[in-house]
Amino acid sequence: MKVATTAAIACLATATLAGCAATAQQDQPAPRPDQGVRPATVGVVSEYHAAGRDWRLVSYRDPADAYCIAVDQRDRQGIPACGLELDARHPVNAAMQAVDDHLVVLYGLVDSKVRDVYAVVAGKRVGQSIGVDSYSGKRCFAVFVVDRSTTDVVAVADDGTDFSLKEEIDEFYTPG
Repeated sequence: MKVATTAAIACLATATLAGCAATAQQDQPAPRPDQGVRPATVGVVSEYHAAGRDWRLVSYRDPADAYCIAVDQRDRQGIPACGLELDARHPVNAAMQAVDDHLVVLYGLVDSKVRDVYAVVAGKRVGQSIGVDSYSGKRCFAVFVVDRSTTDVVAVADDGTDFSLKEEIDEFYTPG
């Protein structure tokens, strides 16, 4: 599985990563100049309070009609993840954004066959909410990771199959 990363963002879980904004990978085409450009109005999928701050998971379509999500702070737009793809082998796909030295947010999409998403924090499962975008019907989530406390994020399918993002999370934290 190919994973594209930068200091700010990583796209996880699928081999097709051309849709993730703010990434560069030699075997992928260069991003479109308008990739991830957001319109004046965005949809709010979910709201969170984490790390002492208020956050919004937002969605929109960019000028090329790619579906984008981002996690915004009150006065600061997050990095968009656009064109995340899901398939039978990868019913969860996500991006990671380093907010500061202590906080990373992992945000993405889950397929309709996923019933739960949980994070593994200090060895314990912590349930995460799945928000439904009222415009597209897409199912989105966000996980806030403080000081690398979350070691895995797992999507659980209706049939009980677990889809872990541990390997991709570990790779995000690996230098170079």
